[in-house]
Amino acid sequence: MYKEHFGLHTSPFALGSHLQFLYKSGAFEETMAHLVYGLKGGEDIVLITGGIGTGKTMALHNLVTHISSLYKVALINTTQIDYRELLKMVLVEVNVSYPPEADRADLLMILKGEIENAAAEGKRILLIVDEAQNLDINTLEGLRLLTNLAKTDEQALQLVLVGQPGLLESLDSPDLIQMKQRIRVHYHLITLTSNEMKEYIEHRLTVAGCRKKIFNEGAYKRIYKLSEGVPRLVNIIADKSMLKAFVDRAKLVDANHVEELEYAKSTTDIKKVSEKPEPAPVEEVVTIDEDPPAEAPSKKFNIRAVLWTVVIAIVALGLYFQPWKYFTNIVEAQEKVEVVESPVIAAAEIDTVVVEEIPEIAQEQEIVEEPEQKPVLEQEEAVVEGYSWPEPESEKFWVHVGSFQNKDNAETLAIKLTDAGFNVAVNSSELAGTVYHRVFTGPASSKDQAQDIATQVKANEDVIYTMVKYIR
Repeated sequence: MYKEHFGLHTSPFALGSHLQFLYKSGAFEETMAHLVYGLKGGEDIVLITGGIGTGKTMALHNLVTHISSLYKVALINTTQIDYRELLKMVLVEVNVSYPPEADRADLLMILKGEIENAAAEGKRILLIVDEAQNLDINTLEGLRLLTNLAKTDEQALQLVLVGQPGLLESLDSPDLIQMKQRIRVHYHLITLTSNEMKEYIEHRLTVAGCRKKIFNEGAYKRIYKLSEGVPRLVNIIADKSMLKAFVDRAKLVDANHVEELEYAKSTTDIKKVSEKPEPAPVEEVVTIDEDPPAEAPSKKFNIRAVLWTVVIAIVALGLYFQPWKYFTNIVEAQEKVEVVESPVIAAAEIDTVVVEEIPEIAQEQEIVEEPEQKPVLEQEEAVVEGYSWPEPESEKFWVHVGSFQNKDNAETLAIKLTDAGFNVAVNSSELAGTVYHRVFTGPASSKDQAQDIATQVKANEDVIYTMVKYIR
């Protein structure tokens, strides 16, 4: 709107990660240095944190643009999802297809295969998760386990976690102690200094086509005071200031054009703005001519006394005549009528019993984490050189420890677990035209017992993950 007024060919303060406006502040350079150092050094996990609007996402987009061709990058910026959905997004980002019916174990094995394929080509998978403060504890732990998927001499999958300071609170959880111990590269992105903010504004104006001075020193000082050097707030305030100067037909933005943003105020100010005004008290209209105010309470008291007297009198009369006997007789008569058997009422009582049983059935179904895909192909008991594994029994808890497209790989894991003393079952299921061979240990009669089996089987180095499933 004000572009022609100031001689610009584009909006200089548009929000979003527009790399043509990239300003390399000291904090930005430090962020990039930590990212490059961590990736080149083969670190499993690199952590970048910063407040809202400090430029974290801009740094990530710059990294992706200049990263080595040795990386296959998966940039995830939608994080209010569960672990299974996140795995799907990662596979989409690295251009790997998966069956729609694939469960979490299948997705992990597909991703493992892609990591190993990339490693065979001399490449790495770089998983970047923006807004990671939204992830729950279990999903964060699942991300850590992804760095263990491929067992190669060099780290085949590297993880960059980026988020607001709340992410640090999540990482302090006792459940994430292993992840925190593996984060050796961490940088917290700080805000702009006053001089950097001035250079930042002038840089963006220059990129937008500006060839003259637009903001005076008074405007710069007020913008910095209101924004505290947060780039996103600088953009918003500067943009609104230029718009106000345009309305005033001014060619120079001064401090009078710089207005405070309601949502950029301090916490106290925001609370004041958001609070609803309390309604004014309703004044009582007293129709007493020239009586002194002191007498008003006495009149109110007398009125209340009269009302209480009436109430007490009514209660006393009720106790004397006992009118509820009449209603009691009616209720007893109704109860006698309802005693008569009616087929309709009997049927209704049966339906009521059925309805009460439904929640118990639903509760039992909630135990199932993911219903097992029924095999499409007719299955035979797997047999390899004296080893045999049956299908997993139904109505039991089993621990899913592997899912393979290659049957030999599934049988190899089954042999190792059998030799280690575990009871093993194997089945094959067709998903979207692809057969997956799944390895289970168990069975268990309860979920807790299955968790114990999962804990024992995790000690086997050939088991990458475990997942308790209830087979129906």
